[in-house]
Amino acid sequence: MLKAYYQRRLDNVLGYIDANLSQTIGVAELSVLANFSKFHFHRWFFANLGVSVGKYLQIKRFKYASYQLVFRSHISITAIALDVGYASTASFSREFKKILGCSPSSFRNQPNWEHWQHIFDPMYGPIKTYLMQKDENDMRSIQTFKEVKIVNFPQTAVAVKEHLGAQHHVMDSVASFIEWRKAHGVLPNKSATYNIFYDDPALVKPQDYRLDICAATEIEIAENPQGVVAKIIPAGRCAVYRHNGPEILLGQKIQYLYSQWLAASGETLRDFPCFIERVNLFPDVAEQQSIIDIYLPIE
Repeated sequence: MLKAYYQRRLDNVLGYIDANLSQTIGVAELSVLANFSKFHFHRWFFANLGVSVGKYLQIKRFKYASYQLVFRSHISITAIALDVGYASTASFSREFKKILGCSPSSFRNQPNWEHWQHIFDPMYGPIKTYLMQKDENDMRSIQTFKEVKIVNFPQTAVAVKEHLGAQHHVMDSVASFIEWRKAHGVLPNKSATYNIFYDDPALVKPQDYRLDICAATEIEIAENPQGVVAKIIPAGRCAVYRHNGPEILLGQKIQYLYSQWLAASGETLRDFPCFIERVNLFPDVAEQQSIIDIYLPIE
């Protein structure tokens, strides 16, 4: 019970940071949220997340800014700078170049996601470890089996950008697909967004990793520069589990369905890959508010 009490206090802090990235966030206000004096808050935060408060804020702000720059091209760099708490475009640009080695405009025009991951993954590592351990504990402490629903998924026509290759190139495929969606009016507010996972990235060579990036649509898809094609997600029974929170925990939830739920349910898998629906999209919502429905096709 005591551990859960402190966990809630840390969750309050992380949720507040996510919701207020555009504001000046001081240690004093975070200490009040955590119900610690500021003398203890720094040590407590670092002991749990493995990074300082300042580094955590930097990681969250620059991840959000990077996604905005590439995937929300209609938003100006000035607006993005203000949205992540910088007083000016100049100060944001200096910090961005210091971290990533290029200007925000250069990254927007030619994003190097492999380099981006090389910079951010080591910084995000301790945070990921904490979140995964917390998520595992949460799944043990609640009646997770009851959260898995059985539904009859309807046959759904989708436009698809097929990705083949290392995970750090997925963002390039996503950007290409967004370009197609905009050109054809198949926008997320009008069309559900799906991903179909053919492979577990931990089990295949990087160059063999396959993923379909999809949008539900009935329109006829002509040959196009982005290589988007038409496919069908077939009708059938599916086990559905709703994941709330950062996408880095998605793999752990999928693994849970295969390793725990399937054996306990007595169900049989159907001959179609696991897929997800992105109910909302980062960076339109904060990572903590992300909602993803995981579908496991069953007989």
